[in-house]
Amino acid sequence: MTDNYIEKEVKTYYLQMTTPQTEEIILPKEVEIQKYLNEDINFYKEMYIAVGKKWGWTGRLIISDTELKTILLNAKDEVFIIYVNQNPAGFFEIIRHNQDETEIVYIGLKEEYIGKGYGKLLLQYAIKTAWTNTNKRIWLHTCEYDHQDAIKTYLKAGFYLYKNTIEHELYPK
Repeated sequence: MTDNYIEKEVKTYYLQMTTPQTEEIILPKEVEIQKYLNEDINFYKEMYIAVGKKWGWTGRLIISDTELKTILLNAKDEVFIIYVNQNPAGFFEIIRHNQDETEIVYIGLKEEYIGKGYGKLLLQYAIKTAWTNTNKRIWLHTCEYDHQDAIKTYLKAGFYLYKNTIEHELYPK
């Protein structure tokens, strides 16, 4: 499954939030965010590719469909889709590791929706959702190949950097 990929050293940044945000989220009338019920693995993979291809996302592409389905059907994994004018525009995925912490594993928009304010709404919704049933912290990671404003956006939302590393990741050839 990894024949079309090369391993790269990647500067990775870990950010966390230890205080819940209380800001109310008001979605514009053209926006809807719905929990994805993990029924159609092909839809998930299409969204994953549409959102993450530009940034080199591969984590869900280098595992088998059976492994992916196991992850998506796990009660600790939750996926939410943002719709703009009833069109899927992006998603976020969280994993509730335990009662103390939740990770925002993936978050992003399709390219045509970037720069229109939908990312801020999606992040606010992801933060609020992640804090539900979480006591101590929510966290995420980003890397040097993600959107150039990713870290700035996360910091502005209330996250703070707690670790950075060099990791070895698979990227498309």
